[in-house]
Amino acid sequence: MTQWLYQNPLETKQDFQGPVSTERLVRLMVDETLSDVTWVKRIDDGKTGFAGSFADVAHALLLAIDDLVPRWVGRSARRPSWAHGWLQSVAEEQPDVAWSIVLALVQRARSDDDLMWVGAGPLETLLAHHGASVVTRLEGEAPGNQPLRKALSGVWRSSISDDVWRRVTTVLRSSR
Repeated sequence: MTQWLYQNPLETKQDFQGPVSTERLVRLMVDETLSDVTWVKRIDDGKTGFAGSFADVAHALLLAIDDLVPRWVGRSARRPSWAHGWLQSVAEEQPDVAWSIVLALVQRARSDDDLMWVGAGPLETLLAHHGASVVTRLEGEAPGNQPLRKALSGVWRSSISDDVWRRVTTVLRSSR
């Protein structure tokens, strides 16, 4: 089991604290005891960096998705301060994981504003970075998923490729 030391240099003058397990580190992040400037040190090899940049921490965050999602949805939600950047990174670098997170966010949205937040944030980033690999899934899921279509209506073209954007607009037109 991986053990970590952690430090919030902007919030405390204390040196590294811990050790804690990966699961405990993630729990501290979910509960927002630790911020986006939390610096961690893996005890077994001494490697340091931001907590979310370690694959095993990122994986543990995904396992905690049901605890995180309700706090991410919507502008009025009280999100952990690090969550937006981490979610954007996942959308840029891990399209399969990001697609699952988008669907989870859409499913748990409480309002149209929440859905528009999902569309303008993680869904737009996912389509901009990996549209060619996820648009087929979008086309398959959207016809039977009205909240996903609503979120999709919040996506701006930005840097989405011509082909993907044509397919997105076709999905939106066919849902009217």
